[in-house]
Amino acid sequence: MARSLRQGAGFLQIDHRNSPGLSPADVAHLPGAVAVAAGVVHERDVKQCSHCQRDVVLEPLRTRERGYCPKCDSYVCDGCEAIRVKTGACVPMVKRFDVALEIAEKFSGQLDHPAAVPDIVLTDLV
Repeated sequence: MARSLRQGAGFLQIDHRNSPGLSPADVAHLPGAVAVAAGVVHERDVKQCSHCQRDVVLEPLRTRERGYCPKCDSYVCDGCEAIRVKTGACVPMVKRFDVALEIAEKFSGQLDHPAAVPDIVLTDLV
């Protein structure tokens, strides 16, 4: 049986049944915010971006293509998809942790050593 990308999805529920709700104008300045009107329950599946661990809300009515990395076979957020398309790089969070751990082990006690700076600058990949 083939694996589904939605397998293992989390669940997001925003319940505004007893709330004045939020209009799109209320949350327009907040990246990734979801506007939910008064009296509405908003429910969606959620996956984590494999490259940065941000939540990716799986909107069923999304019209543009969802970010997907074929190298790690996972959904990625829009920001990481832009980087992946531009550079072709697949740098999942697990790989970033491995690089950081290798550096920490190799240069333990030598924090000022010039070689302690990684080849892959971790903050540039986010």
